[in-house]
Amino acid sequence: MARILGLDIDPYGVRAAWLESSFRSAQLTGVGFAPIHTPPGSEGHDEAVVEAVRSVLLGHKAPDQVITSMRGADVSIHSIELPAALAGRLAEVLPQEVSEVIPFDLDQVVIDHQLEQQTKTHVRVLVAAVRKEDVRAQLDLLRRAGAEPRELGAGAASLDGLVALLPSLASAEGPQLLVHLGDEETDCCLVVDGRTVFARSLSLGADAVDSGRAGLLAQELARCIAATRARGYDVPARVHVSGVRHPSYLAATLEAVLAVPTVALELPAVPGVDPTVMPAFARAAALTARPLRKGRRFDFRKGEFAPPRAIHGLREHAGKLAFGAALVFVSFAFSSYIRFQVVASERAALETQLRATTKDLFGTEAATETEARALMTGGTRITDPRPQYDALGVLDIVTGKIPTTVHHETQRLRIEVDDEAREATFEIAGSLPTIGDRDTIATGLEQHECVTQIERGPMTPMPNNAGQNYRLEGAFQCPADVAAAQAGERAQGGDR
Repeated sequence: MARILGLDIDPYGVRAAWLESSFRSAQLTGVGFAPIHTPPGSEGHDEAVVEAVRSVLLGHKAPDQVITSMRGADVSIHSIELPAALAGRLAEVLPQEVSEVIPFDLDQVVIDHQLEQQTKTHVRVLVAAVRKEDVRAQLDLLRRAGAEPRELGAGAASLDGLVALLPSLASAEGPQLLVHLGDEETDCCLVVDGRTVFARSLSLGADAVDSGRAGLLAQELARCIAATRARGYDVPARVHVSGVRHPSYLAATLEAVLAVPTVALELPAVPGVDPTVMPAFARAAALTARPLRKGRRFDFRKGEFAPPRAIHGLREHAGKLAFGAALVFVSFAFSSYIRFQVVASERAALETQLRATTKDLFGTEAATETEARALMTGGTRITDPRPQYDALGVLDIVTGKIPTTVHHETQRLRIEVDDEAREATFEIAGSLPTIGDRDTIATGLEQHECVTQIERGPMTPMPNNAGQNYRLEGAFQCPADVAAAQAGERAQGGDR
């Protein structure tokens, strides 16, 4: 079971949420809060953040993963639409596209993206950029506190982790707007079909509500909804409000201004924690649930900021790894045994076939490849089960007897070979200048040891005394083939 810690670092406090996840379930097991008494921007604020992080970790077992996020004020998020053909080259083309909308050089920022929408004609992605010096400072603070993060999210877009934690959000119909009220800023995240399509951080937070400017905050959120409408999305079906203070009051104020059903977000119950304080930990809970989500998500821990390999984590799970290795070994051994049995069965079938084939061809069974080769190369009564000459060999002999000095035109050539009787017949018809030329060819064939018969066919003169048409037929069987055929017949008779 994996233990995941989500850290929500606000200028005035650090909120933590612990989650335990297994293969089939995930559950929030605890929350914690530590205030930051030193105002942001003043001397000693960074050290106060480090102490607050250490404080929320105190008394808890070391987590397997720590996940936090960059502040929304430090992150620039833009929606970029590109042709669908560029979907496989986003990492290559997005930096150039982002350079036109961010006020920093590309070598000064970390850029990441996640899919917003994709059709057959276009792909729309959310692109997030943050300055490298801000990432470096955040990681330095967390390392000093002993909380090296595995992931570093992008401001308001991190709220979509709530979709994996709350089944009601995952199954809700229509766009869902998530609003989280911090001390000095408010994050809003529009989720459609479980995917973030819009994220923005507003510079008004709980302090604005305390000072009576809740209506102004509602107007800013109305502008966010208008921006999503301009991109072609429907009005949110429901707004879910959480925050460090006043979530129920803010929900009622927003519903009056936005004319959209608005409710206070309800997080899963945590043993020993008052449910009324849980909305303050919504952002921390969203961060801790991020690994439960599938697909690409914003993570600024890349490139030079990529996390180091956690060797201590491997040691902690050494027992599980050893069990997995043993299971793999047993599976491999069983698979090898089954494969051996299959191969042994195939070998036995092939050996049976080899014995039958060699018995049929040679009259003697061969159980191995070596024995079969010995039979073919002369280690038995029969030198070779194949005829001494095949059709091409007969063709070579017949054509070889035609003198090269004689003008010859072939009109027909037929060769038939009987492999079992080890004999052949041939017929050649064509034209020659004279009858004597025909006799020269016939005599040459008769002198060959494998030609057993030559029949000289009739000759007819060609028009205009252009020559003589002729035809020759013959039989072909070599002496060695005669003996082999007779031996094969005797062997078959013996088998019967």
